[in-house]
Amino acid sequence: MINLDGFSDDEQARFYADMEKIKNLIIAERELAIKETIAINNSIEIHRIAADYKDWLLTNKRGTSFSTFVTEFGFDSMLAKCAYEMIMSIFAEVNKFVKPDSALFADVDYPKPPYFFAVDADADEPEHYDHD
Repeated sequence: MINLDGFSDDEQARFYADMEKIKNLIIAERELAIKETIAINNSIEIHRIAADYKDWLLTNKRGTSFSTFVTEFGFDSMLAKCAYEMIMSIFAEVNKFVKPDSALFADVDYPKPPYFFAVDADADEPEHYDHD
C-alpha cells in the first residue's frame, strides 16, 4: 500500500484516478494481446486443417464438398461451415501459384520452428502445441 499522507485530498484523488486509468490501459492491452494471439493461432490452425484435409482428399481419392468435409473427413463442429469456406479459399489461392512443374515444396528441407500457441488468459506462459 502506498502512503499518501503527505498529499492533499485533491492530489490523492488525482493519484487514484491516474492509477485507475493505468490499470484500465493495462487490462485493455492484455485483452488486445489475447485477441491477437487467438487470431494468429486460428490462422495457423486453419492452414494445418487445410493441409490435413487436402492429404485426406488425395489419399481417399475424394472430391471436396461440405458434406464430405463434415461427414467423411470428420470435421463435425459448429465451426464447420466457416472452416470449410476458409479452406476452399486457401485451396483457390494455392491453385493460382505458378511454379515449375518439376518443383516439389516437400523436397525443401528447412528448420521447423517450435510451435507455441493457445494463450490461456490465466497462464504466465503460452501452451505448447505439438502438431501430429
